Amino acid sequence: MKRLGVLIFAISSLFSINVFGQNEANNWYFGNGAGISFSSGKATALTNGNLYTNEGCASISNNSGKLLFYTDGITVWDREHTPMANGSGLNGGASSTQSALIVPEPGNSSVYYIFTVGEDAGYLGLSYTKVDMGNKDTGGSDQFKNNKHFLAPDLKINMGKGRITLKNERLLSQATEKLTAVKQKNGVDYWVISHKWNSNEYYVYPLTSHGVGKPVVTRVGLFHGKTTGNKNSESIGYLKSSSDGKKLASAICYRMSNGIEVFDFDNETGTLSNAFKIPAEGYAYGLSFSPDNSKLYVSFLKGENGIVQYNIEDLKSKTEEELASSGISIISNSEDYSFGALQLGPDGKIYVARVGSYLDIINNPNSPGTACGYSADAINLGNRYSTYGLPNIVTSSYDISIGNDTSVCNGPLELRAPTYSDATYMWSTGETTSNIKVMESGTYRVQIYNALTQRLEIGTIAVSIVPPITVDLGPDVSNCDRSMVLYSGVKGGKYLWSTGETAAEITVDKSGKYSVRVDKNGCVDEDDINLVLAGKTTVFTPLRDSVAHKGFNNTTFYYSETDVVNYHLQIFSKGGKLKYESNDVKQNWTATTPKGKEIKKGEYKWVVTYNSKCADNEEIRKEGILTLMEAKSGMTH
Repeated sequence: MKRLGVLIFAISSLFSINVFGQNEANNWYFGNGAGISFSSGKATALTNGNLYTNEGCASISNNSGKLLFYTDGITVWDREHTPMANGSGLNGGASSTQSALIVPEPGNSSVYYIFTVGEDAGYLGLSYTKVDMGNKDTGGSDQFKNNKHFLAPDLKINMGKGRITLKNERLLSQATEKLTAVKQKNGVDYWVISHKWNSNEYYVYPLTSHGVGKPVVTRVGLFHGKTTGNKNSESIGYLKSSSDGKKLASAICYRMSNGIEVFDFDNETGTLSNAFKIPAEGYAYGLSFSPDNSKLYVSFLKGENGIVQYNIEDLKSKTEEELASSGISIISNSEDYSFGALQLGPDGKIYVARVGSYLDIINNPNSPGTACGYSADAINLGNRYSTYGLPNIVTSSYDISIGNDTSVCNGPLELRAPTYSDATYMWSTGETTSNIKVMESGTYRVQIYNALTQRLEIGTIAVSIVPPITVDLGPDVSNCDRSMVLYSGVKGGKYLWSTGETAAEITVDKSGKYSVRVDKNGCVDEDDINLVLAGKTTVFTPLRDSVAHKGFNNTTFYYSETDVVNYHLQIFSKGGKLKYESNDVKQNWTATTPKGKEIKKGEYKWVVTYNSKCADNEEIRKEGILTLMEAKSGMTH
């Protein structure tokens, strides 16, 4: 698990979510003169806007939260709500779902790109226009190049309100009304994403400090095109990305029962993959991921469904039939409600456009079902009017590694978040310290608001707390077996035996002490065992090597240490007198009396008795005659 997403955003309360820069999403203008501001810490109505549109729009503020400009994709209004110089006639549409999208030029705080798509997959297609808010006087001269109108920014003339420097640069001749952007993996550049009409092709354009590059084209998912009777209605519907840039969701509004798709998105290569269809009755239109990207909210223009919540994890485990019934209805359509856009705000709430003088809010979008806290008529727009659109905003993040997902044996595991001098922490457990200890498996999430940088950092890590293992070789063993299998008692681990072997079990044929160390998912245990085995038969003579004797074969017998109990050795003279005896199988006779006196040369009788455990404790008797003589050389066993 894992990695830390850094979301740069306009924060007005703890743990808001972000757009592409500090406070750049502070001011929204939409609908018929409607607007809201987040500058005071909560959403409040704005009534000074001049934008009137049925659907798509976009707004942008500076890092301090001051309005720069806004647009319906046709006209650009400056901070004083007057049309920007050369700011009319853009290639958007008043009834285009995502008519406009504003993206800052990477590495240049003065230049912005307005991407536009026309309505109903018309001839206007996908285009872009450049706005320079400039910080120097260039003379303000008009220029023409390749029949395109350029204006060099002149702040003395334009009073710092910006000016269009390139307008309606065509990228795609026919496009659907879908338009979004994702931060690239490098955390600096962007991918601008649209869909070609009459195809299943997503066009993904890189935007860098060098401008707009050649598109990455991916053929994936449903065909977007004209079908009998619906004109170009399949061009309608939102395209949205998750804040981590790893998922895209698409709504094809006028495709009944099969108009929602979710894709994996590679923010390094710009490619889409793994299309999942979510069957749903009605005309899917608006989309929004929850801040933690675990939920997808879908609004419907028509049908019984109003707003439905889907669990993203279900896409991996459920069939299409199961997905059709897995959505949770948050609110239903009615005569009084007609739902439009869903837009995640800088405060972490999802704002809901519906035709009328109010906006609705989903207050806790990370929570499942009705716990998401749907609030109808939450924002009074004053004497202004909401239609179907809300500003199209780049909701993006980039990753910082905080390590891999991890397993730990029996816990606890301490999770450590980055520490800052002036920061506030909120873990998914409810704890508010920088470090926490966890005892259960699961995915843990921390949100950190760094007051110094005014940004929200979100980290997640998957933790697996595995139960401890017990290695048990059993009690010490003394038996008649010539070999024995030793098993660690643990499956699926990594093993190291004292013999150097690395299997789960080994076979041994020698007496001795054996041990094993097992590591399974970070849990380590070890055990040892003492073995006494019958093993190989030992040749035994009761005489020490220094004793010279005859009849070697008669004075040896075979035994194992494990086998012999109740051992008794006796030495008799030729006349039958006891000269020596011992009960120690390891003690040899040295041709002396118990008092250590040497015995004379001659013939002697020896008798050995013992019980054999390996023969059901049967008593064994062995005897023979030996002749003591002068020692000339050593004797061996």
